[in-house]
Amino acid sequence: MLTGNARLTIKRNLYWLIVLIYALALPEAILVYKKLTVLFKDTYIHLIPTILSLFIGLLYLYKGLKRGNRKRLFLFFLPCLTIYFLVRWIEPYPNKQIHVPEYILMAWIVFYAVSVDYEGRGLLILVFILSSLLGCVDEIIQGIHPARFYGWKDIVVNTLSVSIGVLMILGFYGSSGGNWNWFTRLKNEKVIFYPTLSGFLAAGFTLYYLFQLKNSGSNFSTYPLWLTSLNCFYIVYSLILLPTRANRSSPFHESPGTISRGKSQVSRKTTCLWVYGITLPLVIIHTLALYIRLTHSPFK
Repeated sequence: MLTGNARLTIKRNLYWLIVLIYALALPEAILVYKKLTVLFKDTYIHLIPTILSLFIGLLYLYKGLKRGNRKRLFLFFLPCLTIYFLVRWIEPYPNKQIHVPEYILMAWIVFYAVSVDYEGRGLLILVFILSSLLGCVDEIIQGIHPARFYGWKDIVVNTLSVSIGVLMILGFYGSSGGNWNWFTRLKNEKVIFYPTLSGFLAAGFTLYYLFQLKNSGSNFSTYPLWLTSLNCFYIVYSLILLPTRANRSSPFHESPGTISRGKSQVSRKTTCLWVYGITLPLVIIHTLALYIRLTHSPFK
């Protein structure tokens, strides 16, 4: 019979595996959509994003009403509806609106994965950041993909769609309780905290200059050398330092048959989720940018 800790490990690994598979599948999702437009009438196929979004909205209301949290449910449903119509205004093309249900689902999948170990406040902030970063990774991959394109509107739509998912979670479950002890621990880990913050800011510059690279027709002189150096430094720093410090005090490997619920243990788990949850997608963003820059791969 499996111990409580063994079941928790299986659940954790399963949820994160689902996140990984879903994130890897997203760049190919639009190709399936395009093939459907060839097989069937455009009029009906172009309704797919709307139908999926409507289905998610109705399912949210149905499940929420069964839970009895009617007031909170409708309180957060209205901003979800507002953001949805904002997305349709920003991106009127149906094949782009498919991002809405895709990234609402992304937010929910990430939420369930993070929730396995997360304790304290700020859960949905991490869900929003991680899901949005995965959306950025998706867009960079599309720029390399021979049949896809990198677009700033897509990043905006992805992020807004994630925010819809987060608001739906908030309306359905409410905010997480607890305290912010994990943040104090994270700030005290200065050797991780400040480089991660720097890597986050550098990722913003990376996304911007990738737009410049695309608009220039892959003229690589538009991607600055200082940013290439930052990409390289962040990758090397993260890959060397993070595993070393994580292995020294990882809270995810406990003695068989035990589940520690002490304040220190909880704080360490949540801190690690923040560190891994932000650092790993950032490393992927910087690695993809470095690959594009050094190999002069066509970026469109």
